[in-house]
Amino acid sequence: MQSRFLALACLLGCGGPTTGAVASPQRLETGLTASVIADDAPRPEAPGYHYSFAVDEGLTTLRAEVCFVGGVPDRLAPPMGAAVPFISGATHGERTLAIDDGIDLRGVEDGDCVHYAVDLSRVFEEVSSWDGVARVGDDALLSPDWWLWPPEPRPEGVPIRARFHDGVGVSVPWPVDQQGGFTHRIPESCFVWKAQAAFGQLEEHELQIPTARFHLSVLGDGFGGRTGAVTNWVRDSAQVAADLLGRFPVDRAQVLMVADARGSSFGLALRGGGPTAVLLVPNAPSDADLAQDWTGVHELLHFAHPPMATAEAWFYEGVVTYLTPVARARAGDMTEEAAWTELFDGYHRGHHRSGTGLPLHEESRRMHETRAYWRVYWAGAAIALMWDVELHRQGRSLAETMRSMVDLRLDTTRKWTGRQLAAKLDAACHCDVHQRIAEQHLDRSEFPELRPYSRALGIRYTPGKGLDGAVALDAKAPEATLRQQIMGAANP
Repeated sequence: MQSRFLALACLLGCGGPTTGAVASPQRLETGLTASVIADDAPRPEAPGYHYSFAVDEGLTTLRAEVCFVGGVPDRLAPPMGAAVPFISGATHGERTLAIDDGIDLRGVEDGDCVHYAVDLSRVFEEVSSWDGVARVGDDALLSPDWWLWPPEPRPEGVPIRARFHDGVGVSVPWPVDQQGGFTHRIPESCFVWKAQAAFGQLEEHELQIPTARFHLSVLGDGFGGRTGAVTNWVRDSAQVAADLLGRFPVDRAQVLMVADARGSSFGLALRGGGPTAVLLVPNAPSDADLAQDWTGVHELLHFAHPPMATAEAWFYEGVVTYLTPVARARAGDMTEEAAWTELFDGYHRGHHRSGTGLPLHEESRRMHETRAYWRVYWAGAAIALMWDVELHRQGRSLAETMRSMVDLRLDTTRKWTGRQLAAKLDAACHCDVHQRIAEQHLDRSEFPELRPYSRALGIRYTPGKGLDGAVALDAKAPEATLRQQIMGAANP
């Protein structure tokens, strides 16, 4: 994978909540904090906090106006302290507002508006893509962490709305909520979890499957004559995920696509402000490339679980890593043999690259420090296989219990743990499969032992060069039919 893809991968911000130490701002005498709203634009009247944003065509400056109706918070505070140095000023009328660890709103009255500006040129120069910022040709990926300063405190139930000044194309994950000239509602999850936005001359597409809609924005030079094939691949990937789960796990999602001439596909899923999939795809993929590319299915399946902190990667990456080839095999996009080969190649890698000897739950918590990604992801995927086999033995499946958890519409603003979700899955199937098996492995440093399962299913794996191997499937194994049912090769 190319280094640029690796860097852009951390646009996820490690998946966790928005936090950061506060630095000192460097105020610029730019005069850019004037109103961004045209004189004939409707002024906010409904109670709440109302944001208006404008970005120039060169993506050098973002100007914001924030109006308060029904009360004024104490301050506007950045989601990350690291964003403070890039603010170029804040004003209330002719008065300059103090900026320390936030914009001080003392003296601002109900019905007033304040203005602030963000120096995007410096953001692009000084912030790496590891922190949610990347120029892509004339476009940009730019996390709201760097430009959306939320009110503090945020009284429960007070709506926060936003609109964008015409000119530069904008893609945000926030729900569309047309009220009084404001186009979007900013949900609480935007201030809790990492999010992504795009600005520039974006190429926009609307995609739909029977159970969900997707707003797709292409950044960079685009896909040219392959645009139709790539957008169809995204739609097909969403349908594969929906077919596995019975319906797509969310009603709507933002999809940001970066066309790149180098590297292989890569993706990530974010939940701040709404579901977002960021997909990095080579700019001229062949039909064969797209047919073999599992990235879209994998990232879209992440919306089947609620947001989780990075410490819980054993669950959210393990379950999705396991379900991706299952979903693709059941859709007919790969054979049963190919799906089992993909899984057991991964299990072999996870066992071979066994991490640092920590218990799985601790290895998962320290994954970005220890770099034990193979061990954490594939140990989690091994637990998911055990869950699915045990559930099939009871006439159920992991896809069914995940679907039941989706139907609960769990709170997207809290930090769910893997153990809590295992309990939710057990409640969904009225069984103890998920918690029991998870507890057998979370406190162990050894990779989960899969040989009893592979023997019962009739899967014989032979490692090959480069850790890639091959499987032989035994039609006479005790649970060969169950093995086929998992991949959709036989009717339950």
